[in-house]
Order: sequence, then C-alpha cells, then structure tokens
Amino acid sequence: DFVGQPHEGACYYRITRCPICVYAKKLGVAGYVKVYLVIDVYGNPTDVKVLSVDPPGYGFETEALKAIRSWKFEPAKLGHYPVAQKASKEFKFVP
Repeated sequence: DFVGQPHEGACYYRITRCPICVYAKKLGVAGYVKVYLVIDVYGNPTDVKVLSVDPPGYGFETEALKAIRSWKFEPAKLGHYPVAQKASKEFKFVP
C-alpha cells in the first residue's frame, strides 16, 4: 500500500548493467525503453512494466526488464518505516 509521500525516496542498492541486445548491436541500432516499477518495502522491484520502447522489435524491452528485475533498492521511508514507492526508469541503448 502507498501511504503519503515518503520522507526519503528509494535509492539504488545493487544495479546490474543492461547490455544492448546482440542483434541490435550488430545492425548498429540504438534504442530507448521506459519502464514503470514499484519498489516494495523490502527494496525489491515489483509490478515491472514497459511503458514505451523505440524502436520496437529489437529486444530492448527484454534486456531492460531483465536488468531491472535483478536490481535491489534501499526502500523509501516514511518516518523510520519502509514504504512502497512507484518509480520509472529510462534506458538508452547505444551500439
């Protein structure tokens, strides 16, 4: 549940790099993906969804989702209590 605005926003704890997919790199295609997620009270990304991808069909969204699902966050806090927080993340892929 989301309760008010957190006093401290969530921050990255562990991040893995998001590689460009091999097919797009071979063709020299750059891409962009915007992802929506909820960071739960334990710092795990949940409810992860692609909001937009450009250009589609090169696997950029697959790589972005794979990367973000492996991330770990320090959860947002309301007072001294961890709370869930909605967030979005943009990925830019450069060949």
